[in-house]
Amino acid sequence: LFPPLDVGFGLGHLFNAVIQRFRPARAVGIEPSVHAFDVARSVIRPPKGCRLKLLCMTVEEWCARPRRPASFDLTLCTSVLQYLDDDTLAHVLPVLAARTRFVYLTVPTDVEARRMLADYNFADAYARHRTRSEYRAHIDPHFTIIGNRLLESRAFYDETSSPFSELLYRSDN
Repeated sequence: LFPPLDVGFGLGHLFNAVIQRFRPARAVGIEPSVHAFDVARSVIRPPKGCRLKLLCMTVEEWCARPRRPASFDLTLCTSVLQYLDDDTLAHVLPVLAARTRFVYLTVPTDVEARRMLADYNFADAYARHRTRSEYRAHIDPHFTIIGNRLLESRAFYDETSSPFSELLYRSDN
């Protein structure tokens, strides 16, 4: 099995829970914020036998590094894509698809951003507010949606080779 990757692990709570639950031999996390990176280093505790590599860099910098395909079985990408401009997103997604089999993805659409503002008075001045269609236009060429927040890389699987057999629920075009 390939190790998990967390792209933008923030304070590290989700990444820590994943590596504690699945106990991989290796795990890699990247986080561009120096503050969050420093906090997460005290939160993320690899289980015995897990070689953990934490990198303070952007997803763009990570994508620019040479790698062999299929380096990761699972990539966590929670609340990251809204901070990337369209050109960067167009560059990052095919690299992620080439390097990971599955992605756990969360990203707020414009509707959710408006709801957060109305319900919680939370406005993120740095986030881009894309529509569902805009995100899907970026994601669909590289990934198939196979479940709630779960994407499968098109670089490795299609409906004949996927271990997920409920084809009715896939987002294949």
